[in-house]
Amino acid sequence: RPTGPVRPLLVRHVAGFDGEGPARQLDRDVLGDGGVIRTIAAGGTLQPSAETTVIDGTGRTLLPGLIDMHGHVGNSPAPPWLGEFPDAGRNLQSYLYCGVTTVLDPADLVTEAFARRRAVAAGEILGPQIFAAGPMFTAPGGHPIGALHALAPWWIRWYLVPRFSRQVANAAEAKAAVDALAPEHPDVIKVAVDAVPLDGPIIDPTTLAAVVAEARTHGIRTVAHVGTTADALE
Repeated sequence: RPTGPVRPLLVRHVAGFDGEGPARQLDRDVLGDGGVIRTIAAGGTLQPSAETTVIDGTGRTLLPGLIDMHGHVGNSPAPPWLGEFPDAGRNLQSYLYCGVTTVLDPADLVTEAFARRRAVAAGEILGPQIFAAGPMFTAPGGHPIGALHALAPWWIRWYLVPRFSRQVANAAEAKAAVDALAPEHPDVIKVAVDAVPLDGPIIDPTTLAAVVAEARTHGIRTVAHVGTTADALE
């Protein structure tokens, strides 16, 4: 991160794709300042100030930042079967390198998920804008408990399971768990409606409805990991 104010940035003679139509806008000058695009004009028409960083965009395309709607920021960046340790910092760097500027993290550890979201928003660490769910709500022993037992070493499961999940058996437990998480201001509540493994338990409809209803009282949306089309429709 540069020290002091960020210099204005002018990308000249670049093709622009704004996502609002099927075609690129050819040969454009794009001026950004203070994290905001200020001007888009015909190529070669904008004149930079002495403080402006200028990039020649000839032959290249400028597009909006990508949005990852399902990114577990706190996981290992390696394939899970390699058993490598989590590395959230590496994941954040990789997102920016690949042009991802916003990510929805649908399940992560409490309180790491919300502390990381705050640190990125405050500019203390570099990363995409994070929307965080925190722990995943599930039936006792439901997904992701089976996956954690399969993938995480025995000596760390005791730490991961209660921080990565909220196991609720009935409506009363669901309401209490949502109320307890609400002060962390999760952007969404994540619920697992899937049998992983195939003989694993699934949250029952009454408990699921209680999670959704209580989340709404706090103004929080609910998202779900759903195993089948029939479950999704129900």
